[in-house]
Amino acid sequence: MHILGGSIMITTKSQGDPALARINRIEGQVKAVRKMYEAERACTEIVQQIQASRAALGKLASILLTDEAKRCAEEGNVKELEKLVEKTFKTL
Repeated sequence: MHILGGSIMITTKSQGDPALARINRIEGQVKAVRKMYEAERACTEIVQQIQASRAALGKLASILLTDEAKRCAEEGNVKELEKLVEKTFKTL
C-alpha cells in the first residue's frame, strides 16, 4: 500500500501475504452471511457472522496501516507518515 497524490493505493502481493489471506477470509465470511440469510437462519446467527466479518475488516485495516507505517519509517519518509496518521485519525 502506498500513498500517491493524497490517495492510498493498495499494491498486489503474493498469496503468502497476511493481508491477502485476511481479505480472502472476509470474502468467505460475507458469502456465508448471504447463504445464511437465504437459508433463513436465525437472525442472531447471521448477526454473529456479520460481527465476525466486521472484526476481520478491522484487523485488515490494522495490518494495512501497520505495513504502510513501517514502510514510511524504513524509508525515513516523515511527511508521508504524517499524512497516513492524519488520514487514519480522521476515519476513526
